[in-house]
Amino acid sequence: MQKKIPFDLRPTLQPTIGLPIACRSVGHYKVFPGWHNPGKPKNFCELFWGIKGHGQLLVDRKPVILKPAHILVLYTGDLHHVTAVDHWEYRWMTLDGMMPDEVLSSFGFGKKPMPARTCPQELFIRLSSEIHDISPHGQRVASTTAYEILTLAISNESMNTVGHRQMQQCIELIKTQYHNPELNITSIAQTIQMHRTNLSKLFKDKMKMSPIEYLSLYRVGKAMQLIQASDLTFAEIATRTGFSCPNYFTNVIRKRTGSSPTELRQRARSTQTTNL
Repeated sequence: MQKKIPFDLRPTLQPTIGLPIACRSVGHYKVFPGWHNPGKPKNFCELFWGIKGHGQLLVDRKPVILKPAHILVLYTGDLHHVTAVDHWEYRWMTLDGMMPDEVLSSFGFGKKPMPARTCPQELFIRLSSEIHDISPHGQRVASTTAYEILTLAISNESMNTVGHRQMQQCIELIKTQYHNPELNITSIAQTIQMHRTNLSKLFKDKMKMSPIEYLSLYRVGKAMQLIQASDLTFAEIATRTGFSCPNYFTNVIRKRTGSSPTELRQRARSTQTTNL
């Protein structure tokens, strides 16, 4: 008889605030050979992280094998058809939100199994608890943990290498200085004492996106939080999140989310009123 640990599902069908990615569900499965989850296209993305044994999934209707310490991402509309080849243990999380496919693609996840580090089970356990808090703050916390899992999934490099330390310096600088409109590839490279060309190449190799793309996504995430959870004007939000021009700020938000700042705020206010 198969053993499958129950998964944790967000109490609401959709996130109640606009987030680039939101965690819909998270689980930890231990299944016996031959266990099968019949496939059908899903309207969300899913990350699978192998722990023990082997599983078979379909990618573009072709079978692929997920090994231990490997990950696989399925995108919106993909067929989720899963079979245990032998005694198989894996963790998974499903993601929705305003632009999950774009975020996953910008991270560099392809549609094939990829080698990864050992599954960070403590993060999945933490996420399984966080997902039940559907307050705006709780959903942001769960989204942050999902981002952390994705970051570890795409980077299987040892944390002790020079390249990893330089990457961490770059990311930490972006997280602490994103509000500075003068922050760019040149200033980042100068701060961490690295040539900008080498920094850009290192970042693209490890993160599958440029430092500026990462900075833009980070600024958009911070801006969306302020748009929905504050009464600041959009010009004030633009200034606080490193956009020197309000019009450029509006264009970036619309390009990334498909909605204007005004539409995002109205949607958030409408949802909050409905939930009262």
